[in-house]
Amino acid sequence: MPYLSIKDARIYYQSKGEGNPIVFLHCWTCNRLFWKYQIEKFSSQYKCIALDFPGHGKSEPAKKYAPEFLSEIVYELIAKIISKNQKIILVGHSLGGVVALQHVLDHKDNVKGLILVDTTARLNQPTLRTLSSLFALTDYSTFIPNRRMVAHVTTHPLSDVKIKDFIKDQIAKVPSFVIAQVWKDMINFDVAHKLREIKVPTLIIVGDLDVITGIKDAVFLHLSIKNSKLRIVPRSGHMTILEQPEKFNSYMLEFLQKINEL
Repeated sequence: MPYLSIKDARIYYQSKGEGNPIVFLHCWTCNRLFWKYQIEKFSSQYKCIALDFPGHGKSEPAKKYAPEFLSEIVYELIAKIISKNQKIILVGHSLGGVVALQHVLDHKDNVKGLILVDTTARLNQPTLRTLSSLFALTDYSTFIPNRRMVAHVTTHPLSDVKIKDFIKDQIAKVPSFVIAQVWKDMINFDVAHKLREIKVPTLIIVGDLDVITGIKDAVFLHLSIKNSKLRIVPRSGHMTILEQPEKFNSYMLEFLQKINEL
């Protein structure tokens, strides 16, 4: 699994399988490993590409983390590793969904299908701004929530403790200054007024107990993106890809089959 130098950042990525490309974008404080169940499932038929955003996983930190910047990293990575005539299926979870939305708006012509997971079109909301103000009122380079608490908040109460431990351990690997800077650069993201510009087939998936973004955000995406389908995953929080991988994969497979028919 190689590195690429993109936008003054060394980006680590994984590519497995052959066929039409699927690009997976991970959540804030997470990494490509969160897609392990999807890559295991779909790499037998597709070229599965999962990168670590700057400062996450094995990628080196960058100076900025705005959605537009991360979108261009994705665009340049795709240009380097897949054929020019191939369009991608873009799959984004939470922060990755934010970047996926930005990307499909920036580069409409290279996306064949879009899967948005536990995400939102607008981070600029009162509850999220309250969290942002906490960073502003303190030394945000060291103010990071308890990792175990985050693992519990982002998952369903009945989810396996091994999942919670995995999340906690992976979050702990991300430098505090990166966590804080990503949040500062992302907080003004709001493309709610642009969603009707998205014309590609879109699948929206959300956990029934996702308290980070949640069903309200998912429904808004569904009502705003014309060619979209909404799926709610039972007994799942903000981490549907880990908590209910079989159910998630079944919804994704159904979507991919329909895309292949187009």
